[in-house]
Amino acid sequence: MSDCGSAFDVEGHNWVLLSSCVVTRNGAGIAFGPQQDASVLLHNSIVWDNAGQDFDPPDVEARYSDLSQALPGVGNLSVDPGFVAPASGDYHLRSDSALIDAGDPATVGGLDPDGDPRRTDGDWNADARADIGIDEFNRVRIAASGAAVLGGTVALTVTAPAGSAAVGFLSLHTADVSLGALGSVLIGALGPALFDPESVLVLGSGAAPWTFVAAVPNDPLLLGLQAHFQGFGKAATFAGASLSNRLTLVVH
Repeated sequence: MSDCGSAFDVEGHNWVLLSSCVVTRNGAGIAFGPQQDASVLLHNSIVWDNAGQDFDPPDVEARYSDLSQALPGVGNLSVDPGFVAPASGDYHLRSDSALIDAGDPATVGGLDPDGDPRRTDGDWNADARADIGIDEFNRVRIAASGAAVLGGTVALTVTAPAGSAAVGFLSLHTADVSLGALGSVLIGALGPALFDPESVLVLGSGAAPWTFVAAVPNDPLLLGLQAHFQGFGKAATFAGASLSNRLTLVVH
């Protein structure tokens, strides 16, 4: 939430949980009405650089949050979040942000607004944790070029840090792709990555960036079909690895 008079106005006898939120560059952060006994719990959230008071401390608790108006609490920070371009409204985290893998270690499941798994090993230290804020920083991306039309061609490219290997796969259902010990694919000379064969169909692998080109059959029965793709990147010289964002294509 940004560029508002106040991001949140809390009234009455309410208990409010704000989880994985960004409250920044507003006239005020969290405002309370004149006659109320409401309280707010901030969790995995950023409240930073608001023009007025960020919040009224007696009415706010925080855990695993980054606050310019510092509060005690487990996992809390008070450091520059490291946004990519806050002046233009880009609140993604830079690669050097201290908020990467600094969120609540109990946070599991779900996707961020970009389709990145909510618990990603963003700093590639073999310890996957959620980030603080709305964005989950990810070193591995999958993107499509071309047109998902009958008779068309689509190129899927998985990018990862230099020297990494990449895998691309088709998810066989709409839930998060699961990794498990039931199947494996060899990623170049880097060894196996384990995937659940009931949830994914591996398209191939190679050095990053790796591209897979798919031809869409000219079959009217495919109109409206949704296909869900994801990538996986693995470092060559250390334990870093992560799933990419989730990409959905619809045949039209």
